[in-house]
Amino acid sequence: MDSVVEVFNSLSQREIDHITSSPTMKEAFLSDMSEDYGFSIEELELELSHLIVASPQIDKEVKLVVAEPVPVWNLGGNFKTQEKKAQLLADIKQSLQYEGKSKTQILKSLNKDNPSWRLVCDEVLEYMVAKKILIKLATKYHIYANQTLRETSFHRLIYQNLCESPKTTSALLKAIGYNNPKGRKKLIQALQIMVKERFVIVEGKQWKLAVEL
Repeated sequence: MDSVVEVFNSLSQREIDHITSSPTMKEAFLSDMSEDYGFSIEELELELSHLIVASPQIDKEVKLVVAEPVPVWNLGGNFKTQEKKAQLLADIKQSLQYEGKSKTQILKSLNKDNPSWRLVCDEVLEYMVAKKILIKLATKYHIYANQTLRETSFHRLIYQNLCESPKTTSALLKAIGYNNPKGRKKLIQALQIMVKERFVIVEGKQWKLAVEL
């Protein structure tokens, strides 16, 4: 059986941030972890607290707006490099017009799958995601403005199961046949997107459609 540390190490910092920023998601996550792995809620909360970077105490009357750092488009490189990035950005938008693709699929569709272009592509994709031109779901990039519930077959599968009835994370994993640590990570990531897009909400331990059919 995986240890508490191994379970949490399988999560990305972004996923940990999502869980800790929402009391309802935190409660559902800890409850499912306790049910699936036999850990106590107390030891799960203790390990989770170790992963949260301590922040200074702020007067509750003071409201702060913290902006996430955004990649700088023209950081480094000569004019030719910047021109190359601008052209690649336009090409990527065209390539993703009708379907999502991974970085490798994008580069292959543009006949640019080589080390030189991969390096430039990393910077351009990071910039496009930060600027909400693209959204990344699992390993694939999609045009942000095109996103609806049809994003991936995995999202459709989740939606179809929640149409039947609300379900816990564990019940969803079993229903869609992804009942393993990697599947749990993928499911949580997908549910976070669906919550953000207001397709799904979480109540207690259960995920349900935001609007009942």
